[in-house]
Amino acid sequence: MIGSAAILIIFLLFLTVGYILSKPKAQINDKDVFADSSNVVDGDDNKAADKKDSVNSNISSIKVEVKGQVKNPGVYELTNGSRIEDLIIKAGGFMPDADIDSIVQVKKLKDEDCIVVKKKGEAGSGNSLASAASSSISSDGKVDINTATKEELDKVSGI
Repeated sequence: MIGSAAILIIFLLFLTVGYILSKPKAQINDKDVFADSSNVVDGDDNKAADKKDSVNSNISSIKVEVKGQVKNPGVYELTNGSRIEDLIIKAGGFMPDADIDSIVQVKKLKDEDCIVVKKKGEAGSGNSLASAASSSISSDGKVDINTATKEELDKVSGI
């Protein structure tokens, strides 16, 4: 009986100490809890944001190659965020026998893309330009699983 009373007293003592230590130190305002995180500036977050901005500012231009049925095939330097339409214009436009219907001209370009404009009636994949423009394998061999084809995903170990 005395042993169970001692255990009960120890339990109540731990419960009381735990309650006191777990109480918030300051009053929390609902506006602070649900504040817009884009306006909150923390020292570490600010450094990360500055680093991200500096990386994005360094990549202001991209280099892409266009081949096939364009007037001036070659490698072109464009601003980041340019589209296939901008590349075709810079390359002098399409040749008269270019298969324009298979081209998605509004697709955004990435650095190191290679665009192939096929001739009308030329054998190949139906939308070869879009697949060439959206290669999911980067130069360091990493596969973008969001845009990868089945064949590219087969190259990833564990899938």
